[in-house]
Parts: sequence; C-alpha cells; structure tokens
Amino acid sequence: MGIEFSEILVQEESKWIFFLKIMSSDSGIMIGQHWKTLSDIKMILKLLFSKKIQENIILHLEINDYLESKDKRLIEMV
Repeated sequence: MGIEFSEILVQEESKWIFFLKIMSSDSGIMIGQHWKTLSDIKMILKLLFSKKIQENIILHLEINDYLESKDKRLIEMV
C-alpha cells in the first residue's frame, strides 16, 4: 500500500484480547470514508492474529488516536 508508519504498538490486554496502535502520517487513507477502511484493516489483522495463535481473539485497533478523539467529541456533544 505504500503507507508510512512512525510507530506500531501491540499490547496484550488480557488473554486473547489485543490492542494495536498505529501512528502514521497516512491515517486518512487507513481510516477511509465512514471508517470503512479502518474496519476492513481491523478484520484482516484479526484474522491474521487468530490464525497465527490458533485462537479467536478480540482486537482493538487505533490509528493516530482517531477513535479516542471521536469518543471525546461525542461525549462533549452529549
């Protein structure tokens, strides 16, 4: 895809629950319109992780703190 990453952080929050944080100047491409690309990337990564460890997992994907800032804006509006 030709996307540059400045940081990739993977944390195991608990058994079979993972947090993946990606920092990139190309975040708009990775998030996509209406989060479609973000959702697709999350699904692909979840399948790859699950296949690698032979277990179903839960994957939380964050790109440039996008979902965190979206939640904050939503809370401010409420």
